[in-house]
Amino acid sequence: MSEQTPERPKSIFLAVLATVTYLAFVITAWGLLSIALDRDVIENREAGTLVGPAMAFAASVVTFFSLRGARTMRSPVGRAVVAVACSYLAMVVVAAVGAPVIVGDVASGPFAITAALLSGVTVVCVWLYEHRQRPQWRDPRLRSDEY
Repeated sequence: MSEQTPERPKSIFLAVLATVTYLAFVITAWGLLSIALDRDVIENREAGTLVGPAMAFAASVVTFFSLRGARTMRSPVGRAVVAVACSYLAMVVVAAVGAPVIVGDVASGPFAITAALLSGVTVVCVWLYEHRQRPQWRDPRLRSDEY
């Protein structure tokens, strides 16, 4: 009896799962940075309460679209660099539209940079998952001792 190799998840499902995980890491990283630096993500109270979540959502959308073609990429480096740059730019644009008084703080602060770098890390991790190879001793298709 031959054993079937389990099928990998569809690309869209993997992109959604990785994007949700990315958003959770961004929230965690921003919380830890906020505690470590004794700083708020949005320090200016005039900016409102929705600018920070909107920035995280914009970076998540960019990350999702960066992950859509992970199965067909030969190398993740180019797409990861584009994801980092576009995530950073998306957060700065959202801050500029939502509260123009905080654009300088967001652009030069550690929170947008951290979220952008996490976007690139997410792209690389998904690519590594998509292109992993099973060891020959664990691959049932390569076993020669079947009866």
